[in-house]
Amino acid sequence: MIIEAEFSPGMTLAECEEVARLAEEAGFDRLGVSDVVLWPDTFVVQALCARATSRVQIGAMVTNPYSRHPAVTAAAVKAARPSRAAFVSGWSAPRIRSQPASVRSSSGIASAVRPAAR
Repeated sequence: MIIEAEFSPGMTLAECEEVARLAEEAGFDRLGVSDVVLWPDTFVVQALCARATSRVQIGAMVTNPYSRHPAVTAAAVKAARPSRAAFVSGWSAPRIRSQPASVRSSSGIASAVRPAAR
């Protein structure tokens, strides 16, 4: 069984790092970080959490394909620790999306992120 802790970064970056340390010390397997507009960038928070930990898998709970270009997302995933990265893409903020979500619109993200994570 995989146990995941999830949090929204409505706190300082130092507090985000501390949450990651505490989650790892508590034995969690994964740490999910919200990707919320106008809060600290999820990939910045994930990188800080990865730096503060050594084992826990880290990723965005869901990242929005309409507010992030696939190339930017791929670069962020590649810059993180790919062996510990978790990636989920979805459409959860209706005010951000400009068109209906479709599998075809997701293909650019999947094709950009998959090679970056290898």
